[in-house]
Amino acid sequence: MPARVTTRTPRPRGRRDGNHALPALTAAQLDVLLTGSHPLLGQRHLAILEAVGRHGSLNAAAQRLGVSYRNAWANLHQLQARLGVTLVSAQTGGWHGGGSRLTPAGEDFVRRLRAFLAEQRAVAARAASRHFGRMEGGAPSPPSREVGRAETLRLATTTSLVDSGLLGALLPPFSARTGMSVEVLPIGSGAALRRVRAGQADAILAHAPAIEERAVAAGDIVHRHAVMSNRFALLGPTDDPARVRGTTTPASALRRIAAAGAPFLSRADRSGTHECERKLLRDAAVKAGAWYRRGRCGMAELLRRASAAQAYVLSDSGTFAALADTLALEILADGGGLTNCYSIAATNPHRHRDARFVEAMALIGWLTSPTAQAMIDAFRVGGRRIATPA
Repeated sequence: MPARVTTRTPRPRGRRDGNHALPALTAAQLDVLLTGSHPLLGQRHLAILEAVGRHGSLNAAAQRLGVSYRNAWANLHQLQARLGVTLVSAQTGGWHGGGSRLTPAGEDFVRRLRAFLAEQRAVAARAASRHFGRMEGGAPSPPSREVGRAETLRLATTTSLVDSGLLGALLPPFSARTGMSVEVLPIGSGAALRRVRAGQADAILAHAPAIEERAVAAGDIVHRHAVMSNRFALLGPTDDPARVRGTTTPASALRRIAAAGAPFLSRADRSGTHECERKLLRDAAVKAGAWYRRGRCGMAELLRRASAAQAYVLSDSGTFAALADTLALEILADGGGLTNCYSIAATNPHRHRDARFVEAMALIGWLTSPTAQAMIDAFRVGGRRIATPA
């Protein structure tokens, strides 16, 4: 009879019998993009290119990163040689003595690489959280969403991009490429940021830079990127009862409207347009009176009401361009440097575990891609441009 052999599994230190809970683990991505089987680029290249863009000098970039100029230049030279594209151009004085700047191709490359690495980190973090995150009763905590389920991205966005039809042209190609559907929540920029803060949206496309920057500082949104721009313009009836046509700035036009007591229709909803309007009122040093009427509605509806009432109104040029043929209004003042910038950002996934961060980053990558930017540039309504790509 053969000898009986007893085996015993070693007990891990610090664990009780029956408790097989693992500590929570996180992920660190060190992967790089490849050309064929050759490593091409990674985080170090992004750091060098971003530093050149900030400081205007490869030498200064190397000093800020704590690496030698020779090392930084070798990495950059190797990258440009393999890509066959010039990413950094030298200015007068040579590579070491003069300045350097990113070429347009370099700027585009940085945008793409930044989005790629951010999305890559998000995927790794989500997978680590799902499989090695907080443990309950000896088992991984269940994922907050069903794995493999069709994804729907909630996009809180300003009404103007919906009213102009531009967003309706940009989203279908994104869904076709990724298989993701997008639920559009058209509301004012202020309300959109409140949705994001409450975790009720996964991404935001807004045009209120001041409150967006406060949201970034507060940690409500991350990875904010410019997408497009147009202009604000003061519209009014053709007979122009307040005689604002020809004024040099919208602020001076508002002073005339207030003095004449002519009706002015306001969004009054803390949207990007309303924020611009409030600044103009401060610049004009006028207070809202009986002439100042609050619409509290989206841009297209406000323009229709202003047209019917023959009132003055502030509008983004894109929505007006889309509806101009249906309105009894015209542009009376559009000076004063009233650029209207649209940016997209993702909801902070550290604040809201259910936020679809990977999907939001995919949408950011699409809207800032050369293909989508070209679509923005080419989009017209009635032959009129809606926006200029960023």
